[in-house]
Amino acid sequence: MIVDHSDLTSILCLRQTSLELRAHAQAILLDDKTALLAFYVARHDKLWQHLADWGAVVGGFAALSFLLRDPLLLNTTLEIYVSPLNSDHLEQVLQEDFDLALAQTGTQHWRLNRYATCRQISHTTSFICPNGRYIDVHTAATSSSLDPIASSVITAFSNWVSPHAFACAYPALTLRRRALRSLPSSASPELPGVYSHLIGHGFSIEQDAASWSDWSALVQDVPPPGSRPCLRQAFLCLTQARYFGDAGSLLNVFEPKEYGLRRLRSEHLPPFGISVVWRMLGPPCDGPCSFKDPLLPGDIITLPSVLIPPTTWFRLTYVGPDVVSPI
Repeated sequence: MIVDHSDLTSILCLRQTSLELRAHAQAILLDDKTALLAFYVARHDKLWQHLADWGAVVGGFAALSFLLRDPLLLNTTLEIYVSPLNSDHLEQVLQEDFDLALAQTGTQHWRLNRYATCRQISHTTSFICPNGRYIDVHTAATSSSLDPIASSVITAFSNWVSPHAFACAYPALTLRRRALRSLPSSASPELPGVYSHLIGHGFSIEQDAASWSDWSALVQDVPPPGSRPCLRQAFLCLTQARYFGDAGSLLNVFEPKEYGLRRLRSEHLPPFGISVVWRMLGPPCDGPCSFKDPLLPGDIITLPSVLIPPTTWFRLTYVGPDVVSPI
C-alpha cells in the first residue's frame, strides 16, 4: 500500500480515519519501533522492556531516523537517556541480560567535557552489541531523562522515542529536514561530524528560522545587532521556553487504546513524571522571550519539572546561563 511509504505526519493522520487504515497505520508505527532497536540487538523486545521498566528513552540519530522514517540515518551507536535515579538499575540489567549479550566497555564521566556538561550529561556507560554496534547509556545530570535531549545544541536532536510514545520538539523544522543550531561546529570536536552527517542526509542548518524564505515573511522588523528575530508565534524562537507536549511540538503514542497519554501520565512515564522545560543557548531574540516568558525566567536554560495538569508546573531545579558561554 502507498501508506507504507508515507511520512510520519501522513501515517498519524491516516490513523484517525477508517478502521482499516487505522489498523494498518498502527502496524507501520509498531514495525518502525521494532526496526529501530533490531538494528542493534536481536532481542529488541527485551531492550524495549528494560527501557520501559526504568523510564529511559531513545534519542540521537535513532530517534531522528524513526521520525523521518529513514533507516539510513541510523549510525553505529544507539543513544539511550536515563535519569540518575534509575541509571544504575538500567546499566545492571543490560549487563546481566543474557538474551541481549551486551558487553560493557566502560564508563566515561563528563565533568571536564564542556559540550557534555552543557548537554546535562553526567556520565555515559557504553556497551558493545553482538553485531559489533554500540549502545551508549547517557545518565542525565539532573533528575529528568529528557534534560539532555532538550539541551541539545541543534533542534534535529530534540526528539525521543520511548516504549510507549514519541516526541519531536520542532516538527515544523525536523520533519522537513531543517535544523536550528545554537553553537557553531567549532564549539566542540564532536560537532563538525554531527553537522556534516546531517547535511549529508539532506538537512539545512541555520542559526535562526528567518534564514529560510518561508519563515522570513513573519519577521516584521530587523532585529538589533546581536539579536535574533523572534518567531515565537510559530514556536521557532530558540530563546522561547518549550516543553514536550506544547502546541509547537509533536507528541503521540504507539497504541492509543492500550497506552494513551492519560495512562502515561498516571504511571509517570515520559514525557510525564519528571519532564523538562527548556530554551536553547545563544544570543537573545528581539522579542519578550528573554525577559517575560511565562514558563522560564530569562536567566534559566533548562528546568526539570513535573506537569501537574498541562498548564501547571512544579519546579524542581534549574541550570543557569553560566553553564556554557553563549555565542
